[in-house]
Amino acid sequence: KGMPTLLARASWVYVEVSFMTLYTGQPLANEIHAWLEANGFEMAGVYNPTFSDEGVNIQADLLFARSAAGG
Repeated sequence: KGMPTLLARASWVYVEVSFMTLYTGQPLANEIHAWLEANGFEMAGVYNPTFSDEGVNIQADLLFARSAAGG
């Protein structure tokens, strides 16, 4: 959110996201996904997922591409 000028020029965004709260105030994966989608990006890939010993997905890297609509 702190890079509106750069985001406006970006074609791709690669971001590490968490699916569970690991620290106070952190946005979770669904919030980041929704925000990037609202700003003209669509998810293009999921990489490097990290799982707990119980098999719960904790984190992953998400790749977003500027959508054809451009948002």
